[in-house]
Amino acid sequence: MLQVTDAAVSVLNQILQREEASGDAIRLASVTGPTGESEIAIQTVEGPREGDATTQATGLDVFLAEDLVQPLDAAVLDAEETEQGTKLSLRPQSAG
Repeated sequence: MLQVTDAAVSVLNQILQREEASGDAIRLASVTGPTGESEIAIQTVEGPREGDATTQATGLDVFLAEDLVQPLDAAVLDAEETEQGTKLSLRPQSAG
């Protein structure tokens, strides 16, 4: 199941604290980006949708859309500092 680092939880909690946030949980969903490529969107939600998988991340509920469960099964959601600011990224889980 997707692992979420403490650094990513911090970023996701900041998203939930925004005025426009519509819930107290995070949902990752697949969307079509501006170039037609599939991208992962971060949504604020009250609860999971039918078919969503749930993972806990330091007290934060994170739901995965059904079509992302398999592709993200062995992934880690992390946050890293870049010149443009903090960025969420996915990487493979470490073996062992």
